[in-house]
Amino acid sequence: MNISRMRAATQVLRVGRAGVAACLAFALGCGGLAGETNGLDAAPPVARDSGRDGARADAMGRSSADGGIPEAGRLADGAPGDASTGPGTDATSCPLDAGAWTSTYIPSAGVQAPNSMWGSAANDVWLVGGEFLSWGTISHYDGTAWSPSPYPGDDLKTSNVQPYAVWGSGPTDVWVVGSLDHAGFASPLVLHWDGSSWSPVANPDAADGGDASAAPNCYLASVWGSGATDVWAVGACMGAPWSSPILHWDGTAWSGSSLPDMQLSGVWGSGASDVWAVGSSTTTAGVQEEVIVHYDGHSWSTAFEYSPPAPVVKSEYAVDKILSSVWGSGPDDVWSVGSVCTYWGDYGGYGTSNGVDCDESILHFDGASWTASPSRPGALSGVWARNACDVWAVGQGLIKPRVMHWDCTRWSDVTPALVTSMFAGNLSTVWGTQECDVFIASANEVFSHP
Repeated sequence: MNISRMRAATQVLRVGRAGVAACLAFALGCGGLAGETNGLDAAPPVARDSGRDGARADAMGRSSADGGIPEAGRLADGAPGDASTGPGTDATSCPLDAGAWTSTYIPSAGVQAPNSMWGSAANDVWLVGGEFLSWGTISHYDGTAWSPSPYPGDDLKTSNVQPYAVWGSGPTDVWVVGSLDHAGFASPLVLHWDGSSWSPVANPDAADGGDASAAPNCYLASVWGSGATDVWAVGACMGAPWSSPILHWDGTAWSGSSLPDMQLSGVWGSGASDVWAVGSSTTTAGVQEEVIVHYDGHSWSTAFEYSPPAPVVKSEYAVDKILSSVWGSGPDDVWSVGSVCTYWGDYGGYGTSNGVDCDESILHFDGASWTASPSRPGALSGVWARNACDVWAVGQGLIKPRVMHWDCTRWSDVTPALVTSMFAGNLSTVWGTQECDVFIASANEVFSHP
C-alpha cells in the first residue's frame, strides 16, 4: 500500500493532525455533532488494575458487554467538573494569569500545521509539522521570533518529509522523527541536531539507498528519552495486521523491535526503566481501541489492550477510542489523553459516516492503577506536565480550541480569550519550562504564557 492510502487510513489515529479535529472545528460534512447541552454530570473516576504487570484487557476493568472503557461520566463543553485525584503532592503551580498570554506568528516558510514541540529553554524551542500530504518543516524559536530550519542534503529537500515529533536532551542534542516519502512509499525518518545543523541518522526500518518501496511502509510518531544515550521512538507500520516499530538509541546506533496489532502515537517515561507508550489497536471489526504498553528496563509488555467480545460492529455506528499523547511528572503520576469518537450513519470505514460525536479521553496512572476522568465533547491531542499539580492538555472542543489545566484537584477549561479571538484552529501540542513558561501551537501561531 502506498503512503497516501496509509495516511488516509490513519487520519483518525493522529488526533489533531487530520480529519477529526477539522471536523470538530468547523462542523463541515460531519453531520450530527453533539451539542453542548448533551453533557452529563460528572461521575466518580473509574480505577483500573495496575498497568505494570502486562495484564490483558479483561483484567483492566473493561466492560464485557461492549468491550469499551468503563464510563467515567461526561461534562458539557466548557463545564469545569472534577476529575481523577492526583498523587496529592504539595507541588506549586505557576500563576494562571489569563492576561499574560501572547501570540507569536509562524512565518509562511515555517510550520503551518504543528505536530510536536520541545525546547531546552524558553529561548530555544523547536516545532515540527507541516500540511497533510505535503512537505513538512522544522521551525526554531530564539525567544523573539520563529524561523525555519533547513533540512540536510538535496535528497530530503526534494522529498516529501513529514516530521511528526521532536525531543532532545539539551540544546546540542535534539531528535526529530517522522516519515520520508519516496514515490508514494513511507520510510521512518530520523534526524539529529548537533547544535549547528541537522543530519539524517540511519535506523533499522529506514529505506535502503532512498528506495522507500523496499522498506516497511512505516512512520515514527513520537520520540522521548531519559538522556543522550537512552532515546525511544515509536510509530506504526501499515500491514495486515498493523504493527508498531519501537526504536532505541543507545548513544551509538538505533536498534529496532516491534509490537504487533497496534499503532503507537506517544512515548514518555520517568526514567530508563519506566517508559510508557500509548496509541490504539485495530479490532477485527475495523475500529480503533486504546492501547498502553510499558517498558520496565528489560522488555515491553502490554499494560492495556482491547479484546473484542465479538468481531461485529452494528451497521448504524462505530466507535473509535484513541490515545494520542502521554506525559507525566514521575512514576506515580502519568497522564494520557485522546478521544472517543462515535461515527453515525452507514458506517463502512472512515469518511463514509453521516456524523461524528467525539468526547475527550483523559487517563491517569498513580503508580498502581489507571483512572478515567470525566469527559466532555471534544478531542485532546497533547499533554505536558510541569509537576503533579501543574498539567496542561490541549485539543479541540465542540466549537472552539481547548486548553485544559490540572491543579491536583480537578481539570478546568482555561482556554485564553486570545486563542478564541484569533480563530485559532485545533491546538495540537503543548510544552513548557520549569520556569513557568508554557507554549501551545496552532496553525500559523504559537501562544505562550507568561
